[in-house]
Amino acid sequence: MKNETVPVKIRMATQGQIGEVHCTLIQGVPELTFEEAQTIIGDKSVLVNEVAAVFSRLFLPPSRVETTHELPTTLACWFPRAEEFANACLGVKVNFQEMFNLTDDLLGKNLIPVFDPGTLTNRDAIDGALKSQHLTVYEEADMMEYTGSAAGKTPTLHLIANSIRPDGKTMGKSPNQLREMTARFLSLRGYMLAFGLHCFVTREYLDPETFTWFLENRLPGGSVAYGYWYPARRRVRFSWGYPGYGNGASGARAAISVSLRT
Repeated sequence: MKNETVPVKIRMATQGQIGEVHCTLIQGVPELTFEEAQTIIGDKSVLVNEVAAVFSRLFLPPSRVETTHELPTTLACWFPRAEEFANACLGVKVNFQEMFNLTDDLLGKNLIPVFDPGTLTNRDAIDGALKSQHLTVYEEADMMEYTGSAAGKTPTLHLIANSIRPDGKTMGKSPNQLREMTARFLSLRGYMLAFGLHCFVTREYLDPETFTWFLENRLPGGSVAYGYWYPARRRVRFSWGYPGYGNGASGARAAISVSLRT
């Protein structure tokens, strides 16, 4: 049975408001030399990206807890914040080192923990990990239509590289090409959870200039899910593509599975 979602009505800015915003931006333009103006005209994308970044910062969801701590650089440093995220956004209290088999070698690596309590559907993950932080989410297809959308029933922990971009060795590859690699990759729901955790801790977004494929999450016709941050619209966007398609901005994220303690 198809899971029908109720679209959220968002009131968009009026033309008058947009005009005021344009005037405000113009006030911030300093006096420019001929060469400086020509540099901007010659490559408008630089200024466009900077303006988009400003708007992203203006409307970033506030962090749950203001902190002056340095950003995590090892898995061991990520765990306290990931446990805080799980409690605040997913409603789950967890101690990763008590629940999972973790080695000292893993704890010292620059990895991000992706925890799925096993009770979340794709819809639950969007609501908890993303929308609870006031992130806007766009779905080209209903998230519950993809394979793997049901709750997994068993808690899982996967570890991915601490990077806003997909893994370098996967960049430019299509889902068909990625399937030929031996690595196991992050799933659609795993990405929702990773995106939410990364935003919660760093106040930054995954994939502002790239997108991540989710090889095992497909629509009935075989199209493959992917996700990214869309700066111009300030939203997390989930879409789909054909298995044979890939470009320089596409990739995947290898996910190391950690077993439960018995």
